Amino acid sequence: MPFASAQTPANIAVVMGNGQLVCSAGCTAAPPPTFPGALYAIVTDANNNPIPSYPTTWTVVTGPAILGGGSTLSTNTGADGSTTVSPFLNIGFVPGGSPTLPSTITVSAGNITQTFTLTNAVPCTTVFCGAGNGLSVDQMFIDFSQVPLGGISGSAGGAGAPFTVRIQALNGGGPVPGVSVRLINDDGSSGPSPNQPSAYCQTGAGADPYSVLSDSTGTATCTPRFGPVGGSTHQVIVLVGGIPAGIWSDGTSIPGYAAGTLFNPTGIVYSPNTIPPLAQGYRLTGNINLSVKAASIGSLTVTSGNNQSASPGSALPSPLVATMKDTSGNPLAGQGVIWSVAPTTAATLTNQTTVTSSTGQVTTGVTLSSTASGNVTIRATSASDGSKVASFTATVIPPVTLSSLTKVSGDAQSTVVGQAFGTPLAVQVAVNGGSVANITVAFAVSGPATLSAASAVTNANGVAQVTATAGSTTGNVIVTASAGGLSQIFNLVVNAPVVFSASNFVNGADQQKGSISPCGLVTIAASGIAPAVAGSVSAPLVGPLPLSLSGVTVAFNSNDYAPVVSVSANAVTFLLPCDVTPASAVPVTVSASGSTGTVNVPVLAASPGIFSTVQSDGVSRAVIVRPDGSFVSPQNPARRGEFVTALVTGLGPVSPSVATNALPIPGTPSTVTGQMIVGVNNEGTVVQSAQLSPDRQGVYSITFQIPQDAPQANNVVFSVGVIPPGATAPAYSAGSQIPVQ
Repeated sequence: MPFASAQTPANIAVVMGNGQLVCSAGCTAAPPPTFPGALYAIVTDANNNPIPSYPTTWTVVTGPAILGGGSTLSTNTGADGSTTVSPFLNIGFVPGGSPTLPSTITVSAGNITQTFTLTNAVPCTTVFCGAGNGLSVDQMFIDFSQVPLGGISGSAGGAGAPFTVRIQALNGGGPVPGVSVRLINDDGSSGPSPNQPSAYCQTGAGADPYSVLSDSTGTATCTPRFGPVGGSTHQVIVLVGGIPAGIWSDGTSIPGYAAGTLFNPTGIVYSPNTIPPLAQGYRLTGNINLSVKAASIGSLTVTSGNNQSASPGSALPSPLVATMKDTSGNPLAGQGVIWSVAPTTAATLTNQTTVTSSTGQVTTGVTLSSTASGNVTIRATSASDGSKVASFTATVIPPVTLSSLTKVSGDAQSTVVGQAFGTPLAVQVAVNGGSVANITVAFAVSGPATLSAASAVTNANGVAQVTATAGSTTGNVIVTASAGGLSQIFNLVVNAPVVFSASNFVNGADQQKGSISPCGLVTIAASGIAPAVAGSVSAPLVGPLPLSLSGVTVAFNSNDYAPVVSVSANAVTFLLPCDVTPASAVPVTVSASGSTGTVNVPVLAASPGIFSTVQSDGVSRAVIVRPDGSFVSPQNPARRGEFVTALVTGLGPVSPSVATNALPIPGTPSTVTGQMIVGVNNEGTVVQSAQLSPDRQGVYSITFQIPQDAPQANNVVFSVGVIPPGATAPAYSAGSQIPVQ
């Protein structure tokens, strides 16, 4: 039956490593990186959310690259959706080959694939360079003639004139496609810096963020874009075939990384005004002066989040949002904004430096310090000249001493991977017995689940709540709610989805597949159908059977609920409602472990099944009652000629009829209306009566005679059949055994 699945990959974003150009051993390049840098990608869903713990496959499609000793390597994405591999270039060279050896490497997740290209420049030999065996790096010609080496200039947040770099393999090698070109700022970054003047290439198709790839003619076209800060005391270089030490992320070019974070997988940190080492690329220019003119800012105003309040040590309920516009009133993108707090120790900010988005907006979150009091001022200031300021005010709610924190709802829930838990996780805060509003309650989760928020503010009734959603793996989840030094723990369970079909429905007595009928006992035998159940849970011995047991319900025709007899991790036994009309396909809806699904099953008019029990010698035999009320066993066998009673299920209609979850009228037997057949030792015998049990739902009793000529043995064959009214063919039980003396 259908259940919700985990996140589905919709995109694989290149993060770093595409377009590297490296030189084989023996090249005289300074320095020649024999091993390329690592390849990074991030897997996201249709909403651009990173997908954690998802299997990915890296494959060398063409070329000499090696991944972990072979041509394929499997990895799982990290918590941020990232997947990475460190390829080795098998640089063995055969004279007469090409002066370049490209390697195409793909990474796949689900049905989505992304491609990386690495190019190995082969050393000069007699094949390519004529006489002599001297080594040279002149096999690759990097044409920087179109690069504005005299200087790059433009306006903060704007774009400059495009320039090209051409990559050519000499000695008949032709143009080299798929090689990266990027700008590196003197702080080591390759993207927009909010702290100093910066320039970067507008990201090209399939390239690392802030880089471009050469096309089929070997030409890479870089359109310079400028960071949010103006000034003219910094430099950039053009780097070919390399990777940066760090990438300043604007939060949109690299999915999964928040605005204002430095993505630096190499772990190398460069000081300001320091050019990265030459080992980061195949070729690079010298320093190119950078001149960035400050943008004309018209205004920086409060958009939302002003005049909020929270208690000391708590976060403001909503982020602060400001909007920057130019002198014409249009949103101004790509501009730096610096956030500050007064008093400086009164709060911490999630973002201290931000860059305006395409709508001109910047945002930050605010958490008040534990010592904050009164009013706190948070300012957003234009980074270029400090002339524009948006000012926010937050009010500190005086601290209160909480007397209690109690759970209201949401504990002890279970669901399946990828689905939301049905009930919110709610707690109530009280002070001296009375509920209190505007108290921030923190919620922290451990295990395979996410929360709708990390905190919630109590309402007028003192209640704060969040919702939880299961992740992509199974396991136990602990959610801790805390406020004012008090805490409560919610225990949740994420189960694997269970899938079953009509073949999982068996007779509740003899386990025959598909042998089910109205008023008979049925078992759904499916591994993991109720994984939250430890051992087995049974309905009470007296009274009506419950319609739900351990969170499991079974409904025929959408709303005809079946009384449930027992539930275990791998089986559910229930009474098939007596008013269900037999048919070849009857819809059954099963809810278990937080999942719901519907399957069509055949329902017969009658489905005999003999109850059996394992006896003292380890052999399973029919449950038979002798005339004195004792049970038949090898130590107490049935006697030839006596009438005994077998307990069975599924004998079909009775008269008078009995309603679902009810017993026959006391003193009035409900007799089976079909024609009964009882076989002992593969021969028919006398049937005295067949009727519903007066005190056990779903159980029938058949009283029959043990033939005078029956074998005297412990395992005499026994079976039951019935021809329902209007039918011509009998339905038979599975065979069982009776001890006879």
